[in-house]
Amino acid sequence: MNIRNKSIQNIKAAELLIKNSDEKEQYYASSIHCAYYSCFQLLKYTLNCKCDIKIPYCIQNSKTKSMSHENIKDAIIKDLQSNAEFYELTTFRTSFSNLKKLRMKADYYNQIVDLTDAKEAISDEENIKNILYEKYKIS
Repeated sequence: MNIRNKSIQNIKAAELLIKNSDEKEQYYASSIHCAYYSCFQLLKYTLNCKCDIKIPYCIQNSKTKSMSHENIKDAIIKDLQSNAEFYELTTFRTSFSNLKKLRMKADYYNQIVDLTDAKEAISDEENIKNILYEKYKIS
């Protein structure tokens, strides 16, 4: 299975986790985790297959090249700067930053994660996905 398909599966999982939550069992933190990784996997796919200067998965995953999540996001922003509108870049940056903060809250902090957080993560992932699909003609 390729990384783009993993991205699609993760966003579907995020939505199912929200749908299957109730007062007794809530999966909002797991939903945010899936939404973030859906976005991150789409960034990796875009860098490998769609950017003007492609960065192959083997380089993205190389321990010696240190392609952190932040580096991968920055490489996409650099590529987007040549063909995206200002508001798209702003939306991309804001959505990614917010999604990353939500993932940190969901995965690492001893804080309550609620339905509002989970829906916000889905919305941020959608914003990023829509920009990448439009700008890179991903179908």
